[in-house]
Amino acid sequence: MMTVMLLILAAILAIMPATAQPQPVECPLPPYQLPLLAPERAFVDEAGDVVISGVDTPFNLPDGLRARQLLWSDDGKVLLVLATDRFFVGVFAYKDGEMTQILTHETLMSLRTEDFRDAVSLMNPQFVPGTHTVLFNTEVSTDAEGIYFEIPLDLWSLDLDTGILTERLPYGEAGQFYVAPDGQSIVLMAHDTIRVTDTRGRNPVVLFEGAVAIGLGESVMYPELVWDAEAEVPTFRTLLTPYHDPNTGRFDSPFVVYEVTLGSEPAVEELFS
Repeated sequence: MMTVMLLILAAILAIMPATAQPQPVECPLPPYQLPLLAPERAFVDEAGDVVISGVDTPFNLPDGLRARQLLWSDDGKVLLVLATDRFFVGVFAYKDGEMTQILTHETLMSLRTEDFRDAVSLMNPQFVPGTHTVLFNTEVSTDAEGIYFEIPLDLWSLDLDTGILTERLPYGEAGQFYVAPDGQSIVLMAHDTIRVTDTRGRNPVVLFEGAVAIGLGESVMYPELVWDAEAEVPTFRTLLTPYHDPNTGRFDSPFVVYEVTLGSEPAVEELFS
């Protein structure tokens, strides 16, 4: 009986039409360019020392500092090391087999003027492609009572070859930034504008005006952007909520995807919402 049932089931399956397979769909987004993070040939051990592949002894940082963040230049020749010990901060660079302190705690403290600051550190550090220069915002840490949150409002550059530190945009004139893949320009996102400048913060051009950041206070969020790795002129896409009202904090406004092409004559196109 079981054999008969199996034969009937096989016959039914044989005459049933085959299930249609979905056709491949071409992805409309450009190729992603991921940020360049420190490869595994450098890491921070349990003691907070910097371990580099091919170097016999870990680098023990002075003054009780522990390494917190590592970032390589795109040629892999210079390693940026950010180190802290609660409210004591230092910046180091590994190059040509040596670890050198580039910025001391005292120098970092001089970058901001708030009376309540206990430490100042690098925020959102990024190498300019093709160079050993790092761009960054500053971040204040405090042990004072109350709640303090930081948003990116200034812009500095640090040349790790020479140690030269330069203010590019004073506090209140910068924003969340992204360095273009060609190393010639940066995109600055403020609360209600998106601008492009050169890597020295000069020649600003407004790309977008409207709601950029979402949220208020410590919950503020800036949109991410994705560079088109195949574009001849630096091009990125980003998702904004231009009709979002930050005062109400509601998220029911429509999202819009924009494509922005930089170069000598920047262009902005609304793709879809």
